[in-house]
Amino acid sequence: MAIVEGSRESGPLTVSGIRYDTQTGARSDIARMTVDEARQLPEAAKKMHDQVEQQWRSVASVRRDSQASLDVTVPIRALGDWVQVRQRLGAVPAIKNVSVLTLESDHATCTSTISHA
Repeated sequence: MAIVEGSRESGPLTVSGIRYDTQTGARSDIARMTVDEARQLPEAAKKMHDQVEQQWRSVASVRRDSQASLDVTVPIRALGDWVQVRQRLGAVPAIKNVSVLTLESDHATCTSTISHA
């Protein structure tokens, strides 16, 4: 979502943004920039797009030259909660696999193999 603040007629305009991760719902801010007049907004939008793309690339490109494992316990209320957690974990590029250690009515315990630099 892009946010523009200021007077369109007299400028300057401050352009900022908020990005929501569709997988996790996490919110992150896109850096503010200032333009002198409204006709510069398309260029500001392109710069914002480039920032988001650069952030995505830094997250999406993961070196696979070392690994670690992480044991976690995930609270759940129903089997559907666990299915959703597994789907989200499967979408994370750094997670190579998830092994379920225990699956109880109120929690799941698992170990994940994670690749990192």
